[in-house]
Amino acid sequence: MRTLKYIGRRLLVLVPQLFLISIITFTLVRMLPGDPARLELGPLAPEEGVELLRHQLRLDKPLPQQYIAYLQRLLQGDFGRSWVNSSSVAQDLLVRAPATLELITAGMLIVLRPSPHLRLLQRAGVGARSGGQARHPGSSARADHGLLRRRYIARWEFRHL
Repeated sequence: MRTLKYIGRRLLVLVPQLFLISIITFTLVRMLPGDPARLELGPLAPEEGVELLRHQLRLDKPLPQQYIAYLQRLLQGDFGRSWVNSSSVAQDLLVRAPATLELITAGMLIVLRPSPHLRLLQRAGVGARSGGQARHPGSSARADHGLLRRRYIARWEFRHL
């Protein structure tokens, strides 16, 4: 039950966040210099073609109507066309998703791999005192490291029997 409440609260917070992100994105794109239709068609495109594209993109309407149309297209999964290669942005995202997930997984493995070692160091108290002093007076960091190594090997062997 607590989990459902937590998920519900997170979803309620997600809606205003997505709304604010859409406003910021829309505003930033509209602040770019130049006419989006002219940029997409190029500087040598005829004026009739530019006007037609402005009408198709609804750039000839007031900003609130443009924003509503932008939200409608987003909700339908239409993220528009890339200005760089004129392909669908949704298609570009799908093509790049496997590489992105691979990078996320590799990053998480890099971060999570040293976790057991850091926990062992924390439990043994290595570096816990100021100046990185060992836990017991008279013991050295080398002795603590040997102790940690023996504990880690013993735990590893016990788990893999």
